[in-house]
Amino acid sequence: MSMVSIVEGEDPENMVSEAIDLLGGIDKFIKSGDVVFIKPNVCGGVAGRSGTYTSPEVIAALIELIKEKSNRIIVGEAESEMYDADKMLRETGIRRAAEDCGAEVVNLSKGEMVKKVVSDAYILEEFEISNAITEADKIISVPVAKAHSITDVTLSLKCMFGILPEKHKANIIN
Repeated sequence: MSMVSIVEGEDPENMVSEAIDLLGGIDKFIKSGDVVFIKPNVCGGVAGRSGTYTSPEVIAALIELIKEKSNRIIVGEAESEMYDADKMLRETGIRRAAEDCGAEVVNLSKGEMVKKVVSDAYILEEFEISNAITEADKIISVPVAKAHSITDVTLSLKCMFGILPEKHKANIIN
């Protein structure tokens, strides 16, 4: 069974810390020397409109919490049909927040790609993803709960759909 923690407050740093403590603490998830990839929800948001993308303050708080243990922290987003990842990472403040905390920021649609084969696949037999993701020991999805026309609500799984480098992501499963 999955564990979930819910906290309320005004200070993102305290809220992130408390939420992770309720799940058993950061040591339960991140080991010394881990390479950690953080996937915020960026493309699909509206810069300056809170609640449409992952808060840069939440990303900064998460990075600060894990950077003493991690050898490398990567924050990334891929292009989407309507959004340029580099532009959205900049305009939402995610790039600045991550870089100010010492993390790398990558556009998952650019750079070296790695082909992954899905054994016993039903539809998607193979796909490519950014090498930045394959280098990670741990992946943390940091979604925003938003309404969606097809799924009713978007959460972590929909956020992770954003690692696929293609702009027209729906085309890869057709």
